[in-house]
Amino acid sequence: MPTVPLSVRALTCLRQRFSSAMRQRQAACHSLFALRTVMQGYYGRPSELVIRTAAGDVTSITTTGSVKRMNLKQGDKVFAIIKATEVSVEKE
Repeated sequence: MPTVPLSVRALTCLRQRFSSAMRQRQAACHSLFALRTVMQGYYGRPSELVIRTAAGDVTSITTTGSVKRMNLKQGDKVFAIIKATEVSVEKE
């Protein structure tokens, strides 16, 4: 399939969209959140972190080793990068 060169206008539009998306991502990455709960796992079990955000609480499952290395405890301020790869549905 032959490639079609993009116009300057199309390239400018793509660049603006990319720049806007990157600024939004950087802003989200630089938000500090408070740890509401830290439930440390034991005997090789994962740990659960509940992070308070403006949109509500977000639960993260991570390794207990990571929790210990970062010395995480309730009330600590943390950075969170939220990546959604799937959506779970719950009946009301």
